[in-house]
Amino acid sequence: MEKYGFVYIWYDKKRKMYYVGCHWGTENDGYICSSNRMRDAYRRRPIDFKRRIIEKTYDKSLLYDVEYKWLSMIPENDLGKKYYNLRNHKWSHWSSDKNNTLSVKQKITNTKRKYWDSPESDDMREHLRQKSKENVSKPPSRQGKTSWNKGLTKQTDPRVQASAIAISKPKSNTEKMGRYDRSNPKYNIKNGKKK
Repeated sequence: MEKYGFVYIWYDKKRKMYYVGCHWGTENDGYICSSNRMRDAYRRRPIDFKRRIIEKTYDKSLLYDVEYKWLSMIPENDLGKKYYNLRNHKWSHWSSDKNNTLSVKQKITNTKRKYWDSPESDDMREHLRQKSKENVSKPPSRQGKTSWNKGLTKQTDPRVQASAIAISKPKSNTEKMGRYDRSNPKYNIKNGKKK
């Protein structure tokens, strides 16, 4: 089935409210609306809503103009009260702007091309050439490759001594609890039983 654009109006008979919107597709494709408030109310009680098609158009670029014609008829003080619509300004769809249909990668590529084709990029190119010549002529630096504790010994640096103390092995729990007292002749150390 061929798609087309249409402007519709929903009527909520319980709250006596309206909603005006537009859609590109078909009348029976299941589309409700773009208003969260109106769509939630419709999902809770669909039997209270009726939709009527006001106007059709087969030109996608004119769809939002046709919708704006109908939205502009709504009085400002009825927005949000008698209508689910909160604003009646002219909308546009992301697909109507050709730049919005591009992927992120394509947008970045286009921006880079614009910059590198501009005369301002000549100074940057010269700067990058100079930097690359300087980097080729210099030997690689070793400053970033030294380790943090190079040259430190236990005798000279208190940080190393403190870390050695912290890592020392603690006594086992059984010795702390007094189960095995090696100096006490009451216990046989091999099997942990009294003599």
